[in-house]
Amino acid sequence: TDDNAVDIMVASYEINQKALFHAASKFLFKLKLAGKTIETGSWDKLKTNNPTMALEMMNEALFHF
Repeated sequence: TDDNAVDIMVASYEINQKALFHAASKFLFKLKLAGKTIETGSWDKLKTNNPTMALEMMNEALFHF
């Protein structure tokens, strides 16, 4: 579901499943373009607990797809 996409993106990055990570990233990007609100609880938690990893994920999602 739309709400699970952030969880999938975070989990797939943590276990180095790049194809799944990029699929989830693209799905989230399409949702945002469509104007949908995305649940970001797991992303907010990651940014607080591991900001370095959050930055690495954003870099991967934005510049290495």
